Amino acid sequence: GMVLLTDTTISSGATSAIFDISTNDVCILDLIRLIHTTAAGANLLVYFGTAVDTFTTSSVYSTSFDTTVYSNAHYTVASNPDSAAYIYLHYNAAQWGGGTGEYCDGRLFITGGTYPSLNFHSGHVHKDGMAKCRTVGSAFCNSSSNHTHMKIELSTGTFTSGKMKLYGVS
Repeated sequence: GMVLLTDTTISSGATSAIFDISTNDVCILDLIRLIHTTAAGANLLVYFGTAVDTFTTSSVYSTSFDTTVYSNAHYTVASNPDSAAYIYLHYNAAQWGGGTGEYCDGRLFITGGTYPSLNFHSGHVHKDGMAKCRTVGSAFCNSSSNHTHMKIELSTGTFTSGKMKLYGVS
């Protein structure tokens, strides 16, 4: 079953949230109605950490598939084959619009410890024309260190509201 570990209300002005993922082999993080302030757009970044204040900033590999719906659908496949510092939860740095009603909702399936990984899906409003975007992806951190924490951070700007709920899966 799933056990609620952390229920975090995102305060206005926050730029990130840090979660302890060490208590369960698998965790699920729900992103609920997140809103940020950057009208030009932003992205959510994920970092794996070996402590609450120490995060791995290399050897992260990810891929995602994005579908954006304007008047017709188009899609983009994005990958990060090189050693990056973080995982993008949207297609690019400025895809998620920042304004009233431009929500982001999503779910991350997280495996911590050595060689942490995640699978994710998210829905958000595009910064141009209120288009709806859906992104699915996966990521892997090629590090044998024991990763006990995860940070969700805005690429730019600050949050205005939202919730993040972390569950442990047994």
